[in-house]
Amino acid sequence: MGHPDHRPRGNLLVATQRACPHAECVHIGRRKRHADSGAAIIEFALAFPILLLLMLGIIDFGVNYSARVQTTNATRQASRVGSVGQPGTNSSCTVDPAAPLDAATKQLICLAKGRTGVPASDVRVKVFYMDGLGRYTDDFSDPARLQNKYSIVVCVSTASRSVTGMLSSFFNGKFNHSRAVTKTGATPSWTLVNGQKAFNYIAPGAETPMTRNGVTDSWSWCASDDPSNDH
Repeated sequence: MGHPDHRPRGNLLVATQRACPHAECVHIGRRKRHADSGAAIIEFALAFPILLLLMLGIIDFGVNYSARVQTTNATRQASRVGSVGQPGTNSSCTVDPAAPLDAATKQLICLAKGRTGVPASDVRVKVFYMDGLGRYTDDFSDPARLQNKYSIVVCVSTASRSVTGMLSSFFNGKFNHSRAVTKTGATPSWTLVNGQKAFNYIAPGAETPMTRNGVTDSWSWCASDDPSNDH
């Protein structure tokens, strides 16, 4: 019997070459590479659905978060514009009024819809006023208008949605709500009453709450500061 060669000629390499002929080592190496490749494919197949769901979830949550932020900004802008009676001139948007709307009210609704970045059919707007005590008011008589103690309230509701379709059951049927209040200022339109300027205001108005995926929204969240006089 021979003795192992312990001379420092590549040490492990020499020992391996004597223990494993070249052809057999190549065969073993190939089998190991194939096994590693197969394991990697299986791991990817198991992880891919989770990664895909995570990616689609990030997209859907990002889109709906952006819609919520834009809804809030649109509500504030419409409230500020409405407080000075300058709603713009666009009245061509899709509107679903609960009752006939004044032209200026429709223009304000269209302005709010346009600022949300959401299709107009997926947006609903309500406009009303509060008095100096924070109660709902529809008193626009000359004495009340002379006091100019109104605050305009604009409420905007937009429909949540799953743009990828993967999270439809989570987002569809939900709504983003935003409410903004602004003290009314001097509007460009006024009437002379007893020698004083009585300012005119954009008339109150509201759209019919929308229904999405069998869920109907409501305006219950769009209330006065003191809801005791709400209609």
